[in-house]
Parts: sequence; C-alpha cells; structure tokens
Amino acid sequence: MTSKKSLPTKVTISPDALYEDLDGKIVILNFQKEKYYTLDEIGSDMWKLFNEKNNTEEVIKQLLEDYDVDEEKLTNDLADLISKLSDSGLVTINY
Repeated sequence: MTSKKSLPTKVTISPDALYEDLDGKIVILNFQKEKYYTLDEIGSDMWKLFNEKNNTEEVIKQLLEDYDVDEEKLTNDLADLISKLSDSGLVTINY
C-alpha cells in the first residue's frame, strides 16, 4: 500500500501558459519553452479546477464529488500531475 502524498496548498496557472479546451482535453502552450502539452479528460478537469479554485483542498473535494475514486489515489494522482506541471513551468505552487 502506498502512502498519501502531500499536496501544496495553492496551485496557480502560469501567465506563460496559454490553454484551450479541445473536445474535453486541455491543450497547453508554454510560451517560454515553446512546447505543447495535452491533458487527458481527468487531468483537464483538474486543470480547470486549478483555474477556478487554485486551492488544492477545494480541488480534491470537487473531484471526489465528480469521480468514484479513493481519496488517497486521487491525492497521489493530483500530486503527480502538479509535480509534472510545475516541472514544465505551467504552474506555480505554494506550500
């Protein structure tokens, strides 16, 4: 069994990230790196919630209402996505 990963308290979408919803998938352009990224449907929902709420506790609550998923798995998946987005310069995080 894996342990629940810690999440930052706040996730903010970078001003360098231009994004568009294309058929339920978010496509993101990072102007600084001149790279495109695509999120699947669940990742896209997470991204939209960062844009609306940017508080990870609220994001978790909403996703638990929207999806039939274990909270630990959701938290770990969200932590992985946040880490990848942060490493790519698409979001900033605060603990």
